[in-house]
Amino acid sequence: MYKSVAELRAEMREAEKREAAEREARKALVQVKRRYTILPQENHSMFGRIYDSTCKYYELRCAVLNLVEATEAGYASHELTEGSGRYLYNTATGSIVCAVSGGTFYISPGWKSTQDDLDVAAFEEINEFLLAHPEGGIITDIVERFQTARKETDK
Repeated sequence: MYKSVAELRAEMREAEKREAAEREARKALVQVKRRYTILPQENHSMFGRIYDSTCKYYELRCAVLNLVEATEAGYASHELTEGSGRYLYNTATGSIVCAVSGGTFYISPGWKSTQDDLDVAAFEEINEFLLAHPEGGIITDIVERFQTARKETDK
């Protein structure tokens, strides 16, 4: 006996729900591990020349440490985005001035949230870090605190 198109579609919807639940269960077993670093960056372009000797570029980079495991657990590529953002830092004031150029990772005001100062607080911590470590380093704890606070604000 043949099934109607409506019956087949209903079965397909149920199968898709089951697969989605299985994927979410697999993902729940694997936490994505990221490392965030901020490092001085040389400018190799005529378009980004800095004319103030007290300023320099830093790159904030995100790396997924367990990319293969997370992919196998069912995370989508957009959930595992690695990348960076570039920032201008003023050594005289000890503070990041602004983000410059394009990138794939940012600390910034939320797209959907009302304007808040979570990004300002994060940059204050990063500024303190760079004052103590001008060579840069790992700032995962700072970025993850910012991201957690952002998620709470955007709820």
